[in-house]
Amino acid sequence: MSWIAGLFFIESQGNHKEAVEKSLEGLIEKMKTEGIAEIINTSYDETLEENDNFSKTVEIEVEFENLTDFMKSVITYGPSAVEILETEKETISSEKFIESLGEILAITKNIYNKYGVFYKYVRPRGYKPKIGLTEDQIDSLLDQGALQIKIIVETKETDRRKARDNFLSAVDQDLFVNQVKTKKLSGKEGTNLLVAVEAFVYELKDLISIIIQHTPVYVEIVEPETIELTQLLVQDIGVELANLYFDLTHRLAHHKMENLPPKIN
Repeated sequence: MSWIAGLFFIESQGNHKEAVEKSLEGLIEKMKTEGIAEIINTSYDETLEENDNFSKTVEIEVEFENLTDFMKSVITYGPSAVEILETEKETISSEKFIESLGEILAITKNIYNKYGVFYKYVRPRGYKPKIGLTEDQIDSLLDQGALQIKIIVETKETDRRKARDNFLSAVDQDLFVNQVKTKKLSGKEGTNLLVAVEAFVYELKDLISIIIQHTPVYVEIVEPETIELTQLLVQDIGVELANLYFDLTHRLAHHKMENLPPKIN
């Protein structure tokens, strides 16, 4: 058996029954051709109709040789739901895990740049960042299994304080921030700033969310040095990526609608 075995549930919707059905069939053929995932079995639900709109779902049993192929498949084929059936428990270095995420980040950046769609955040009025942890707090976080991370994002903000606070307010719910530094990006036109953060995060899926939404230029997991990839963790990673890319798909669709040429009567 491959290292990861699971189920992808992929749905197609539209106002033409035949197009909806053929889109799923075409996706299955694409998956077979690209070979990122090994398809074990497929099961199609009945085509449903409601208010002249059609929908159909296919359940795909898939296997993957490694975590990177699994994550690529989630963001490439867009399942609405992911279920992990079995994994071979494995411990990998944190550096290798970040390398896998780096491939997902590269794909995400290409999508953002191609379509000009980005996540935007509004800093709450009167926001005051919480920066700085005591040694006891750091020890407590590590004892409870938190990850110690370093992350650097690039911002077009010209004011150092605003650049710092804008980013921290967006990740305030996920990170325990110890240190923050800002620096003008050398060798580049304009006044882009780098915001470098040393922080702690409890859930690996929260780190993935930050990476997808903020596309950092640098990420490092300082502690722990290794990550145990359990079935539950792989499930969490798959669900998080599926949700993030479902949201991104809707942003792209909305962006396209806003940029359609005006109708000619």
